[in-house]
Amino acid sequence: LRQLLRIARHLAARPGDLHGALGRALSARLRFLPSQAQEAVDGMLAAAVRETGGPRLRSLLAGHDEVVPGEDKALQLVQKQRAAQLSFLEPMAIGTRFGGDGGEIEEQRKQFEVEAQRVSERLLKEAQAHAVKRLGGTAGLAAAPATRVADGRLTIVDVACPLRTPLHAELVPSVTFVDMPQHIAVLRDMLLDWTLGLHLLLIGNQGVGKNKLADRLLMLLKCEREYVQLHRDTTVQSLTLSQALEGGAVVCEDSALVRAARYGRCLVVDEADKAPPEVVCVLKALADDGELALGDGRRLVTRRRAQERRRVGDKALEAAEEGDIEIAEGFRMIILANRPGYPFHGNDFYRACGDVFSCHVVSNPDFESEVELLRAVAPNVAPEHLAKLALLFRELRGLADSGQISYPYSTRELVKVARHLERYRDEPERVLGDVFAFDLGDRSKRQMLLEALSKHGFARDIRGRALLFGRAPGDMTLHLDDDVDRTQGISPSNPDGQSPPDMREGGPRHGDWDGKQHVGGNQFAGGSGGTGTAGLGGRWGPYRLDVGQELVMVPEHLKEGIDKEVQRKALKMAKEAHAAHMQKLELAGPDLEKYERLREAVLAQAVQMRAMLEAHEARERERIWLRQQTHGELDDTRLVDGIVGGRNIYMRRGAPDASAFQGEQKLPKRMLFMLDISGSMYTFNRLDGRMRRLQELVFFLLEAFDGLEQRYDFCMVGHSGSGAQAERLVEWGRPARGAEERLSIVERMAAHAQYAAPGDRTLAAAELAVREVVAQPADEYFVFLVSDADLRRYGITGEQVSKRLTADRRVNGYVILISNNTGEADEITSAVAPGRAHICAERASLATTFKTIFTHAMRAAEEADAA
Repeated sequence: LRQLLRIARHLAARPGDLHGALGRALSARLRFLPSQAQEAVDGMLAAAVRETGGPRLRSLLAGHDEVVPGEDKALQLVQKQRAAQLSFLEPMAIGTRFGGDGGEIEEQRKQFEVEAQRVSERLLKEAQAHAVKRLGGTAGLAAAPATRVADGRLTIVDVACPLRTPLHAELVPSVTFVDMPQHIAVLRDMLLDWTLGLHLLLIGNQGVGKNKLADRLLMLLKCEREYVQLHRDTTVQSLTLSQALEGGAVVCEDSALVRAARYGRCLVVDEADKAPPEVVCVLKALADDGELALGDGRRLVTRRRAQERRRVGDKALEAAEEGDIEIAEGFRMIILANRPGYPFHGNDFYRACGDVFSCHVVSNPDFESEVELLRAVAPNVAPEHLAKLALLFRELRGLADSGQISYPYSTRELVKVARHLERYRDEPERVLGDVFAFDLGDRSKRQMLLEALSKHGFARDIRGRALLFGRAPGDMTLHLDDDVDRTQGISPSNPDGQSPPDMREGGPRHGDWDGKQHVGGNQFAGGSGGTGTAGLGGRWGPYRLDVGQELVMVPEHLKEGIDKEVQRKALKMAKEAHAAHMQKLELAGPDLEKYERLREAVLAQAVQMRAMLEAHEARERERIWLRQQTHGELDDTRLVDGIVGGRNIYMRRGAPDASAFQGEQKLPKRMLFMLDISGSMYTFNRLDGRMRRLQELVFFLLEAFDGLEQRYDFCMVGHSGSGAQAERLVEWGRPARGAEERLSIVERMAAHAQYAAPGDRTLAAAELAVREVVAQPADEYFVFLVSDADLRRYGITGEQVSKRLTADRRVNGYVILISNNTGEADEITSAVAPGRAHICAERASLATTFKTIFTHAMRAAEEADAA
């Protein structure tokens, strides 16, 4: 009802602005839905407006960051080409399932991959050229819609508002701000809601400019600001009253909230999502009711409500209300909060209080706006560098959205890099190394970051990578002892690689270690351009050893002339060292390679999934208010006890008593994964790698849930034409532990798919899964039906699948489609309930998909408990 009233109020002030009214009321909730659900809900809204005879509604998701004109069309063309190729090659692939080498299919697939790569490279070059042109031109900031202050009024685009007259000019914020197009549009919308007398909520990732936007608006309006930052230990008392020590006595002073309400200032509340729910409810009550009781007995009341009470004429009531504080007409609140979910782990402020605020979703600036911002903060940096940086950060945000890296690198980090380059003229790699230091230290994310950097022209050579990791080429501080003088002991006997020394007597060996750099030697390990020892760039050492040394390469023709027996000894040492390394993992050579390949492919996503699961567990064990304490904050409920001399009248935040903790999960969550290992998984694997993705999914789940068996009990079953439970891969309570056991699971899956009987048992598998998962008591029940969406040929529809998965209301049933056959996949997702079907066509979306599923399930459970 509140949202309907706000929409009506907006339309009364701005007739015809239906898009703006709906956007302010619904865009925040819409933006935080899963991507597929976003488009579905957006389409439903547009259809509903059309049915009621309303105007054509633009998408509430408008503002997509398109790098160059035509980028979206080019990417859609690639997707259509891929779908057409799948349809063309399916009959050929079926014919090669039990025979044939599939050479023609492989050739067609390679041709498509080459074409897709060519399109990707062309788009990147066009984007760089477009950015350089924008950075080097004269148009841009001057052409952007500007703010204007004249005749005592502030005008932003087509919205105007009177300026204020501040009594305390020092309370008016002063901020450096670049008028880029996207932020001007947000300021315009904020000013419109300001003129309507609404309180504002800015919600978005860290570093996207929420504080800048709030301060800029207040600066332009010349409005006095009161600021408060919330945190997990913020209390209602500390928010409404401020205690101070005066003359040896503790006195209560007005808090920032009370001062803002009393004097008609704007209260800016930062990090609102970090505060406990009982605290943010104070803000909701103040915004909605216009009345708030303070801890010292006073109340904040609106002028209208105070006048109504005076008209009653009750003397006793007037006496009781003498201490009330009347809220001044100019009082406003601007609330700043991070979006809910990973990686911020705050409370969902919008869900708790969003309906009483006018909400504005603040995202990273679009590409055009970000380019303008970089040009403003770093006018003397080469446009080529700034263009590459803008495109790099855009790609990193995409990696964060897909779950491949954890932190969503924002405009804040990008601006810091540009400002550093403007002031100090350092190499970009050195500055980027400071920004990415945390993720570069994570082995699971390092390679992905290096590939992104290299793609955009950074850290492509040894020098660039050395600078990225915080060391100059040849600097071995990460590996050598701190008490070694690294300026001494260098042996530049082979500085250019043309004069390698002779082999020492006794042949190749590991070499001694003295913590110094050696170029062209035959005694010490970790050297470069030498002979017979472990190092880099030399000849016939037993194996390679990288300690960060300067690289000197010996030419291939100088590696000849070494005795064959010496060569055999070096090869033998290498094999022995390799075998010893593999023995640590208790796996043979070829198996180790496959195991590591599968594990490395999903390790980054698994790490993020574990972080999300462990964070959920941590929230259950979060600190609580401990009452009946001898120190802390005064407990309002025990004032009488304090008057009569009681000592345990305080409360403080602390860890809960484990024996008394009521929110802890007593039973594990049971999860059954029904995996499609039918013949189509083998047949079409050469087209889109669907069997490989299924194997990666299994590794992802095993890695993510490793060590969490007390809370998550899971089972994996394969279904195919051979049966609804053709392969029992992982049994309840017996997760695959070692590398050999895990590798055996994926090998069984691939072998079964090759020789499975034709047909499809998806519906029967879903029925059995729902019955099996509830066979034992559990905290929650989940069934995940994993399929390659190849169901149409067997007459199976999405409605039939949905009916089986929702047969038992206790079970949370989800469909995960891992095929690039987008046509059939879209048909299935549209037929299943919103949020219950997900397309996972790339490994990059594994973590994001499951985070979305578990977030959906947890919110549904919370809403059910609240009801």
